[in-house]
Amino acid sequence: MNEQQRTPANRGDLFEELRQCVGCEFVSDMRSGAERREALRAAAELNVTDYPLSQWKDLARYLHLKRAKFDDYTSVRLYFNKKVTRRICFLVGAA
Repeated sequence: MNEQQRTPANRGDLFEELRQCVGCEFVSDMRSGAERREALRAAAELNVTDYPLSQWKDLARYLHLKRAKFDDYTSVRLYFNKKVTRRICFLVGAA
């Protein structure tokens, strides 16, 4: 079975899971600053197949204010890993 055919384990709400991982009081706290960076890092570490693609699309739009097209879970993983890697490169280059 490929990743596109898998059904999510339905662990609940992706936003709520990330809010708890980051330690924010409100989901809206994840939209800026250190909390946003931490939310991106935490998202990259989650098992992407635990949540439906629709929640990942919503998260990408919420954190980045732009639409992301995910055809499968591999594209979700690549998207969030790329966001985290870009942030690390930016921080290292700024030092």
